[in-house]
Amino acid sequence: MAVKLDGIDILILNNLQKNGRMTNSELANRAGISAPPCLRRLKNLENKKVIMGYRADIDRFVVGYNFAALCLVSIIKQSTQYFEDFVNYIRTLDKVRKCFSTAGDFDFILEVISKDFADYEKFLTNYLKTFENIEKIKTYVMVSCNKNEKGVPIGERD
Repeated sequence: MAVKLDGIDILILNNLQKNGRMTNSELANRAGISAPPCLRRLKNLENKKVIMGYRADIDRFVVGYNFAALCLVSIIKQSTQYFEDFVNYIRTLDKVRKCFSTAGDFDFILEVISKDFADYEKFLTNYLKTFENIEKIKTYVMVSCNKNEKGVPIGERD
């Protein structure tokens, strides 16, 4: 169930999505309220799990992850247990940054990053292809990212 947000909540969330390190007083100023009610609203948004956490947005290229791919994966047998086993396995692999269950020709789409193509090949051979219930894998190399918007469009206009 969606949480009902008022205009001030929307201002708080939009500002935090742009800068999660903003001080409470700066956030309050931008939301047009004083610091104590801003902090109460912030804690309320955290308690309701609207805000799930705070983290650094790291540039993968700067830290040496120059290769990215989308892996489409089909599981051999369409059973809940096989799907759960695969998801649990994928959660142990650090190079898999996102895993989406999908409907269609493939069961999962993985976003995988690695240092280079050779490092990606090692990942495929030593980790992904060793999972026994995979039927097929299709890789799409990410050439460039044309949009990488973080968060959600809080308060968007229809």
